[in-house]
Amino acid sequence: MVNKQDESKKQITSKKDATQKQIAVKKVASKKVSDKKLKVTWVKSSIGYKKSQHKIIEALGFKRLNQTRILPDNDSIRGSIFHIKHLVKVEEI
Repeated sequence: MVNKQDESKKQITSKKDATQKQIAVKKVASKKVSDKKLKVTWVKSSIGYKKSQHKIIEALGFKRLNQTRILPDNDSIRGSIFHIKHLVKVEEI
């Protein structure tokens, strides 16, 4: 009986190790993706457009027109830029 318990404990720890390794691999993979940057320049005023678009401009950190920000290239930033693509100029770095 003791042997069975020891074997089950080993299996549990090996499962934990495997999941920890998977998490570590995902973190490394996400770091590689986040190395990319986007150069976003606010070129057109948000006056006359929906307030949600102005809020996106503010959320991206823009304070004034013709300001340029270097932002990480990830899905959330790209989604925000998609909604205001007519107000900004985007370059990949």
